[in-house]
Amino acid sequence: MEKSQHQILHQSGNGGISQKRGEKEMKLTRILPKFLAKSYQQEDLRRTEIQLQYHQGMVRVLEERVSEGREELQRLERKSN
Repeated sequence: MEKSQHQILHQSGNGGISQKRGEKEMKLTRILPKFLAKSYQQEDLRRTEIQLQYHQGMVRVLEERVSEGREELQRLERKSN
């Protein structure tokens, strides 16, 4: 059984509709007309891609900070020896 078959829609705290695992099994297209389900899926994908880009950027920044921190620590350890 596909993952999407295990998910249902629920009203989120900010008023939007999101997918969540729940007690009942239903497909998005069983709840909404097909054209609305398609629009919802496109928007959900667009938002997810934006979140992915944001987090990838954060990973790059954190990797740079870790690298710079290690270099600085090595420099300080060499000075103290």
